[in-house]
Amino acid sequence: MKNDSETRLIFGSANLSFQAFSNKRNQFENIVIFDNSPLFSQFEEYFN
Repeated sequence: MKNDSETRLIFGSANLSFQAFSNKRNQFENIVIFDNSPLFSQFEEYFN
């Protein structure tokens, strides 16, 4: 999810499925999304 001009950092506990975000389950999920954050390069370095 990276290109020459923009980056997006997405992390959290959520599994990206319908069930994770369904209101029929009493389940707490969290997701954090940053656009063009300086954290992107730190995550990229750590996970590569």
